[in-house]
Amino acid sequence: MINIDNKLSKLEFKDVYNKSKDKDVLNSYELNHKLITRGLENYLCFYLNDIPVAVIIYYRINLEFGFTQLRLGDRSGKISLINQDYSNKILFEYILDKINEIPNFRDIEIKIFSPKDELFYSILKKSNFKLKENYSCIIKNENEQELFKGFSSKCRNSIRKAYKNKLKFRLKKDLDGFYRLCKNKDYFDLKKIKKQILHYQENLDFLNVYKDKEILASAVVIKLKDRITLKYLVSSEEGNAMCANNFLIWEMIKHYKNKEINLGSLGHETYGDISGYGKFKLSFSPKVVYEPYFVKDNYSKIIYTTLLKMQELVTRFNKLFKF
Repeated sequence: MINIDNKLSKLEFKDVYNKSKDKDVLNSYELNHKLITRGLENYLCFYLNDIPVAVIIYYRINLEFGFTQLRLGDRSGKISLINQDYSNKILFEYILDKINEIPNFRDIEIKIFSPKDELFYSILKKSNFKLKENYSCIIKNENEQELFKGFSSKCRNSIRKAYKNKLKFRLKKDLDGFYRLCKNKDYFDLKKIKKQILHYQENLDFLNVYKDKEILASAVVIKLKDRITLKYLVSSEEGNAMCANNFLIWEMIKHYKNKEINLGSLGHETYGDISGYGKFKLSFSPKVVYEPYFVKDNYSKIIYTTLLKMQELVTRFNKLFKF
């Protein structure tokens, strides 16, 4: 008999975690246990005859117009775990049925990242989930000179421009500055970010770029095991003009290399649909690691994409007639 609960003990979570294929060096058992037990992430725990066999952690990404996207299994610290000792068709179909019940009217789609089990793959494919790819940008393990030489010419010139502008890099917990930069960015859920920083500051480093005393760019990196991964990166309009983001990433690389800490991912990007931020990450010539994910659209996706197209038309019209 399979049942569901949301009261997962530390030992139960650790047992599922240790027997799951869906974990790697970027996932931290301690951090993920904190995420679910402190109520910062939603999750479903599946039991088979009172034995915990799966933990599905899920969260939402805020999009434009008040819409959201439901995600399961993000590799930067949120995970979906299945105990491989109990991997079977009945369990997977039951899990999928419950996953399909999660979305609300604001969710445009469900994304499930990197399920490692081939049986789960086949069940997802038969359930109208489409297989796609995303990628992680991993900084290469090379010396500074070789790394810099490998950056795109535009990226190298941007870093040189930042030095000429006399920007300064500091490892400093400047939360007021970070929150101020985030405030007008629709894609950041500031309330959730504040909660995570409050509870997990022992796992975080704060990196900032200043011009004189003014903060131009800020990043939060998360320390998982023996490596760091870029969690948030934000800058002001002035910071963008002065190439503060390029400068920050370069100084971050040098800082952690000097401390002999492994550099992890610059974050994920959907392959084949590269955003401006995705192109920015690729300008550092990282090692690109492709990972599959499954996606299933909801009816809200039609409304969302229609609104995006209308917004684009209005923007073009205003530029044309200079409104």
